Amino acid sequence: MKKWIPVLFVIPALFVASCSGEGENTTNDEAQNAPVDGQEQSATSADQQTHETDVYVLDIPEGWNLDVSHRMNTEFILFAPYDSTNNLFRENVNVLIDPVGDSLGLEGYVEHARGILAEHMEGFGNYRTRMEEDRAWMYYDGEQQTMILHFTQMLARKGNDIYIMTFTSNASNTPNEAVAQDIMRSFRFK
Repeated sequence: MKKWIPVLFVIPALFVASCSGEGENTTNDEAQNAPVDGQEQSATSADQQTHETDVYVLDIPEGWNLDVSHRMNTEFILFAPYDSTNNLFRENVNVLIDPVGDSLGLEGYVEHARGILAEHMEGFGNYRTRMEEDRAWMYYDGEQQTMILHFTQMLARKGNDIYIMTFTSNASNTPNEAVAQDIMRSFRFK
């Protein structure tokens, strides 16, 4: 049996890359015209794009910036629009893939991940989950470098991989949470 450790506890570290959103490698306009590594984006309406790979499809609202550089081992990072308050933190949605094999189902993965988060994340709290037919949702708060952040995660299994989509925001200010959850709901396997 293959040994593995869920990557969920690493996800909160992604906030470091999104504090300002600086260094994004691809914007929505650029993404529309520049497929990367077999990935393509196409306009689906005046205010939405589709990010598509060989494995999944995802809807992206206007104003969100897509970074497909795979930094920090992500499939992508999708940055929320800049706000006018010049916050140090920029909300984002990202996807990591955990190749867990067939040794653990989605519910078992969620429980194991909760244990890792509780052990390793400062200020871990407000935890709740919701199971759906083909997905699991995790919601929690945690502290990273003196910031209290809110995390919403959607987990889905494709073969031996678990796709972990995470929305990260400042716990006291989440103006893009509803849009981020719509983005997460739009994620579908081919």
